[in-house]
Amino acid sequence: MLLEACDAANPDLGTLVYAALTTGCRRGELCGLRWTDTDLERGTLIVARSLSDVPGDVSVKDTKTHATRRMALDVSTVEVFRRQRERVEERARLAGVDLDPIACVWSQAMDCSIPYRQTASPRRSP
Repeated sequence: MLLEACDAANPDLGTLVYAALTTGCRRGELCGLRWTDTDLERGTLIVARSLSDVPGDVSVKDTKTHATRRMALDVSTVEVFRRQRERVEERARLAGVDLDPIACVWSQAMDCSIPYRQTASPRRSP
């Protein structure tokens, strides 16, 4: 039900939530993924970076463990990534732009040149 609601409201968000559930990746790791990190023919994903998005500062950094990891994707997750790729390619085509050579999997930019801006958690005062 959650996935259906996300997908209906925003298909990009739906695929991001699906990927989070099936891969166990952190939100920042998913927001930092590039298409060059995926091998959909082999069904693998490389997690090499994370996006840090706090008020006034967005940066790409190492993963929480500072280690790159390769993971196998199940068939349904590969299909979700394929649909996401088709969606971003179609959006770029309609906008008359080419995808960036190191395009992000999730991005608000038509050419997918910048990572998806996640919503930062509010900081609590001590």
